[in-house]
Amino acid sequence: MSLKTSDNTTSSCSSCSSAVPVGSNSIELMDERPAPKVYRDFSNKAHSLAYLNRVPSTGTIEILENCNFRCIHCYQGMNKSRKKLSAEKWCSIIDELADAGTFWLLITGGEPMLHPEFEKIYTHAYRKGFIVTVFTNARTIKDEHLELFKKYPPFAVEVSLYGASEDMYQQVTGTKGSFQLVKKNLRRMMEAKLIVKCKSVAFKPLHTDMAAMQDYVENELGLTFRFDTKIDPSIYGDQLDDIRLSAEEVVRMEEALVGRENLASDMAALFDINKKAIKAKKSGKDLYRCGAGKNSFYIDYKGFVHTCSVGRLEKEKIDLNEMSFQEAWMVQLPKVIFQERKNLDTVCMKCEYREICDACPATAKLATGSKEGRPQYVCQITMERKKRYLIGDANGKKEEKEIREARS
Repeated sequence: MSLKTSDNTTSSCSSCSSAVPVGSNSIELMDERPAPKVYRDFSNKAHSLAYLNRVPSTGTIEILENCNFRCIHCYQGMNKSRKKLSAEKWCSIIDELADAGTFWLLITGGEPMLHPEFEKIYTHAYRKGFIVTVFTNARTIKDEHLELFKKYPPFAVEVSLYGASEDMYQQVTGTKGSFQLVKKNLRRMMEAKLIVKCKSVAFKPLHTDMAAMQDYVENELGLTFRFDTKIDPSIYGDQLDDIRLSAEEVVRMEEALVGRENLASDMAALFDINKKAIKAKKSGKDLYRCGAGKNSFYIDYKGFVHTCSVGRLEKEKIDLNEMSFQEAWMVQLPKVIFQERKNLDTVCMKCEYREICDACPATAKLATGSKEGRPQYVCQITMERKKRYLIGDANGKKEEKEIREARS
């Protein structure tokens, strides 16, 4: 959940909007270099129009699953495939995306720069006119990558950080010597005048380094930093309960790094905005209430189309090796997102705070086996935030009861 004081307060899932540099599923600290208002206005209008007209404006391509890290929290699991599509196939897909109306494109992995034809794929996307963002862990940034980015600058390079020391990096990523390499490559990207953003994920044991990472990024590098507190089970079934922070720990850390006053103000504004959204959507029965399959999509390393990074379709194999993207978007994905309807009697559907909760069909399926289940951990964090920032009115006793029930 993105919480920030601005004229465009947003709450959107990173799985749906990660290719778009506005909002994310994380606590985003105040940016000293905010996007120009003209870009924010364009972005907001483009999102709205794409959503209303079901234009696939926002796409993610996972050009390989393989990675040089073995992170203990990875939603893709530990055993990643080394299989990959050729640059020729990816360029063909990129051509189809351009024809379909996509203009924000995220290139991710695994670690995308491990793809032996990364330069061809990236260059083709850039020359087609996409607004390109690249996700990386910054361990393997070669001279040719820097030269490529200087010649064809990405909108941003987003770097995931996994500690403020060599020891923490080794605990989290299972690799040696990564911390110094990442620090060196961050400096090299800054010297190349690239737009670099840093982010992390709060879990055990990494949460103890979160403040130090924030200090390093903001005060030593002068860059922006954000962090995510939501740990979903992996797409292969690993629950990861042993590394999750408790809901109370999540909120305490948010307050320590972002500040209670900022969070309370943003949370109150967000609740107010989304209460109106709930009333407006009360009669809607679509199961998916985000942009997944409506203005955004995710293509994995095999060429399979999904609703989002964690919303991997299992029964429905939408394979771009066998069909065009146009057929996938116009015919196959609608069967998933529009033919499934909400059960209006579920616990989540009856909750007045559902629109500000990070629960969604994808995370619910991973946590409960059902797209309409209640992911208890996500619910607990939402209730803890509500208790911390919103309780105090006449409904306090009722809300305290809801929180106890969420914990049970």
